[in-house]
Amino acid sequence: MSLDVNNPDPAYRLGRLLAVLEAIQYQAQGALNKNVVNRYYSAAATRPGSVFPRMLELTQHHLAKLPTRSRISRQKQLGEVVNELIAFSPMQTLEEQGRFALGYYHQRYANFQKAAPETASNTDNAEPTNEEGEKA
Repeated sequence: MSLDVNNPDPAYRLGRLLAVLEAIQYQAQGALNKNVVNRYYSAAATRPGSVFPRMLELTQHHLAKLPTRSRISRQKQLGEVVNELIAFSPMQTLEEQGRFALGYYHQRYANFQKAAPETASNTDNAEPTNEEGEKA
């Protein structure tokens, strides 16, 4: 199974959102010892209502560091991912956490595919990209 951009499931979309936030942070700051995923994955998967508002606030600072074209592209991507969301649930069940993980890894893999189509079989060293294929 691959990325399903039309999947309206909130847990799946929240996972995708985390991958997009990770790519934005990487594009703005490069590789870090502790990125948004290292810091917030567990809490985002279990208690999205308590962490996503803060992560989205931090993302505004990352977006401000991007060139205009990249910023607009990333804002569009954020909008597409959150379009079906109405609210952040306070807690997610184990089943929802599984869908969250699928959304995160599907979106992350899609980001890697855009980064290095010639190395699609080896995504360990690929870097996330924006929608234009630029390094994320």
